[in-house]
Amino acid sequence: MNDSRSAHQSESGAQARFGNGEAQSRDAILWNSVTQTARRQAEDGSPAAAMEWLGRLPFASQSEYAKAASEVLEVWKLKSQSEASAWLQKTPLPSLK
Repeated sequence: MNDSRSAHQSESGAQARFGNGEAQSRDAILWNSVTQTARRQAEDGSPAAAMEWLGRLPFASQSEYAKAASEVLEVWKLKSQSEASAWLQKTPLPSLK
C-alpha cells in the first residue's frame, strides 16, 4: 500500500489521477477547464462573449478550439438558435496557427 502511494506521488506533476484511475495530461486538464468555463459563460451570460473570449486564447490545436466552441454553440443553440446562427454568419471564426 505504501509502495503504490509513493508510485502515485512520484508521477510527473503534469498528470492528475482521477477516481477511475485515468491519468490526464496537464494540457488536457487545462483545455477542459477552458471549455467548461466557456460553456458556463454561455449558460449564465452571453454566448457571444464566450465565443469572443475563446477567439482570443492561444489554443494549441484546432481540435481544442473546436471542442470549446462546440460546447458554447450547443448552449447557444438551446437558448436562441436564430441568434447563434446570425452570429456565426456575420463573425469570422479565428484562424489558428
